[in-house]
Amino acid sequence: VTEALMNLALRPHGSVPPGADYVWEGPSRSRGWPQLRRVAPDQRTEPWNSKLLRVSTPVAAVVVVVIVVVVVAVAVVIVVVFVVACCCCCCRCCCLLFLLLLLLLLLLLLLLVVLLLSLLSSSSLLLLLLLLLWLLLLLLLLLLLVVLLLSLLLSSLLLSLLLLLLLLLLLLLFLVHSNSTRCLWQQARPPTSVPPRWWWWCYCYCCG
Repeated sequence: VTEALMNLALRPHGSVPPGADYVWEGPSRSRGWPQLRRVAPDQRTEPWNSKLLRVSTPVAAVVVVVIVVVVVAVAVVIVVVFVVACCCCCCRCCCLLFLLLLLLLLLLLLLLVVLLLSLLSSSSLLLLLLLLLWLLLLLLLLLLLVVLLLSLLLSSLLLSLLLLLLLLLLLLLFLVHSNSTRCLWQQARPPTSVPPRWWWWCYCYCCG
């Protein structure tokens, strides 16, 4: 109602605010009191963020495929290099820790790129990829927890404290980043653009 009153005060007489579903009609002789009226489809205008860069679904699909191929190739190279290095290194736990750190940085970079693309596109493919990346981040956190338990069993106190600090930092980063993602989503999406219900359920369940 507040938004409708602001639209009534700011818009010219007879015009429809950009992206509005309802408008507040002023008092008339027949009705007497102001009333809410649903905007007809032929009177609907573009939402407020229509001037932003809009990525179509085919372009988004091509971008997603290219990103996934590049990230998988870089991850395979990193894993091969570190497996060869770990075979020649005596401290295999430290080598595994650095490998996990590099994979984590790569995953966070991919998350940032897909997040920016999803804010500029209405494609559900990018949203699904973003959800899968969150699940991969959770799996990486579980893997770090397993390495932490193994280091505890090996009685390496320094490595255990380092891994515990890293795990707490990653959990904090996950919580902050998921909340900021939700806030950015709510700010970037106009009220007229509503994703499917299954997406909201998965997003709220997995990302807080």
